[in-house]
Amino acid sequence: MLHDAFQAAALLSGLVEAARARRVLRIGAAGACDDAVTVYLPGCNLGCVHCWAGPDREDPVGAAPLWPYATLRERLRRFHRQNRLAAASLRIRLSGGEPILSERFFDLLETMLGLPGRVFVETNGVVLGGHPEWGAWLARLRQRVTLKVSLKAGTAEQFERLTGASREAWESSWTAVQTLLAAGACFDLNALTLAAELFTAAERAALLERLTTIDRRLVDCLEEERLTAYPGTARRMRAAR
Repeated sequence: MLHDAFQAAALLSGLVEAARARRVLRIGAAGACDDAVTVYLPGCNLGCVHCWAGPDREDPVGAAPLWPYATLRERLRRFHRQNRLAAASLRIRLSGGEPILSERFFDLLETMLGLPGRVFVETNGVVLGGHPEWGAWLARLRQRVTLKVSLKAGTAEQFERLTGASREAWESSWTAVQTLLAAGACFDLNALTLAAELFTAAERAALLERLTTIDRRLVDCLEEERLTAYPGTARRMRAAR
């Protein structure tokens, strides 16, 4: 049965977000975004069969404590001082689960911007697409904030199959792309279009055509990726067969 990704985001927000606080799994560095320091967040409003997250996706409360933003800021500063992972001290990445669940995301972003450097936000764009006014806010921060929007599918049917969410969420992710483009925000796109396990040739072509319809330049900023068999990915792919 398909789920409502907007309702799921609202429920998840109540579990992982609080006033000036957010559940956080850990801080680390994984090579992404030119070795950015990564803040790993638990939970997501989608249920992608290829998701690389651990059990925290299903149990964000049990997996991650609530960190006040003052604590998060101090731990990031400490990580920078004690950095043994060659992480870039002027790059911060929000990843793992979905960062944009509600307007409280902007409190978290404000905390990240209180530290030096650029902030990269990895998002599925679903909730963002439901709030076009947020695109203008993010555009004003383009000198320091880059959105990395993950496009899950080329067709509505594929989106439902891969994410377990209804197609309204798929359309909202496209609205997010259009909103960011129109506002002049800084953003990149990625999709697992080179993963034959997820995308047929026709579905890849449909995704590229949708991008071209919005703006031909979007095809040039799409990072096409293959599937990496992380433990969480392998487990979920087996369960989905």
